[in-house]
Amino acid sequence: MLLYYLAVTRARRSLTLSYPSLDAEGRPALASHYLEETKALFAEGPDGDRLPTFSVGTRDLDVPLERHRSARDLLASTLFALWGPGETPDAGLHLGILEALLGRGEAAQAALAGLAVEHERERGEAFGPFDGRLAAPDILEALCRRYPAEVVMSAGRFETFGGCPFAFFASDLLGLEETEEPSPDLGPLEVGLIYHGLLERFFSALAASKPLGGRLTESNRDAALALLREKADAYFTHLESHGRVGSPALWQVQKKNMLRDLGRLVDWHIARLGNWRPAYAEVWFGAPRGAKVSPVGSREPIALDGPHGPVRLRGRIDRIDLVATGDSTRRAAGDAPGYQVIDYKSGTSAPGETDMALGTSFQLPVYLWAAEALLPKAERGGEARAFFLPVRKPGEKGLLQAKPTPKHKNGTLAPALDRARRYIANFVEAMREGVFPVWPRDGCPEHCDFQGICRFAEWRLRRKWEAHPIGLLASLAEEDEETDEEDAA
Repeated sequence: MLLYYLAVTRARRSLTLSYPSLDAEGRPALASHYLEETKALFAEGPDGDRLPTFSVGTRDLDVPLERHRSARDLLASTLFALWGPGETPDAGLHLGILEALLGRGEAAQAALAGLAVEHERERGEAFGPFDGRLAAPDILEALCRRYPAEVVMSAGRFETFGGCPFAFFASDLLGLEETEEPSPDLGPLEVGLIYHGLLERFFSALAASKPLGGRLTESNRDAALALLREKADAYFTHLESHGRVGSPALWQVQKKNMLRDLGRLVDWHIARLGNWRPAYAEVWFGAPRGAKVSPVGSREPIALDGPHGPVRLRGRIDRIDLVATGDSTRRAAGDAPGYQVIDYKSGTSAPGETDMALGTSFQLPVYLWAAEALLPKAERGGEARAFFLPVRKPGEKGLLQAKPTPKHKNGTLAPALDRARRYIANFVEAMREGVFPVWPRDGCPEHCDFQGICRFAEWRLRRKWEAHPIGLLASLAEEDEETDEEDAA
């Protein structure tokens, strides 16, 4: 409010405050409470208003023809009059002006072509070339060569496509990226990388430690926390020597918070994962040149069979745990060793079952396929699990396991893997067919780098989807015979 008053009191002659009458979905919008506060500062007039108020339409802002001073301005005004919102007054006059302008250079021709694009985008019944569907034969031929034979994909790239095919098109095919403004402080991405780097160093040292037995237990908690502090001190010193810590004052606070968070993570491990032994950290498959490859990692990507040839996948698994050999409960039950895949999330939340069902989360299925391909035969039998682990608020998020649950009689593992496989096949087919529409599967995210160029309008896109949905992009229902009709719907 202070900044608002500072702004409005700079006016010398007049001040006009405006707000849209409709929101992005076409619903009536309310004025800001700042405007209501401003109204209260003025005395009420004879007509009951405290401030003069007008409803202004887009056509009210158009400049009259006699005030134009160039052919360019006249062309713009004429095109707006003919194709702008609302009724078109004096259509005959404006058509005559347009006809006269068509012979005076390329501007009118280009403007007409642009209007044709806008007309198709706004009033077309189905997704077309101006909504992100490519149709040129040479482009489609190039796409068929590219997907899946020429590129190595990752879980993140499929997640981008599942979230919005146009975002994938802009980043993967056009190579566009947003330029971030420099900041003296560490951003969320940098902080997340530091969490990952410290966890990799700690759990690698834990796996190699004979005194600790490679496990986190109540009996070795103090020794494990001492190891964590030792690795953190060395890692933080390394970052500081390379100037990668941002503001020195803020960095001191961030270091304390990271050690606090990871101390809580150790306690959670002891309470919930005492039967598991962290065995491998930062496991690459399809590792880039120069990357350190763990004993079970691979520089070659893994391959997933598809209708147009193998889909090659690359990535990096944060951690793979094995069942601790000293677990008498599992030995008595006759279980095979078993393994679990863990993906860290530096925040307090993580993708869940809904995201995997929508086709916007592929990390756990891809990492499970990779672990199955990379682990020695003696280590990949028995129970297989995978989950996201939020570092600041530990928990088994998005857990995939074979054990039955109240909602999933056949467990969550097999259905999730099958659904991910079908999504990947559909998405590759869509890429080959040039299907990259602006269609955010789960709403348009605020952090998207391409909001300034996608021309997203929910009302328009939903109308087109409801009339002519794109089957390759439809959400897949879980195929589980035990699931009732309501859950399936």
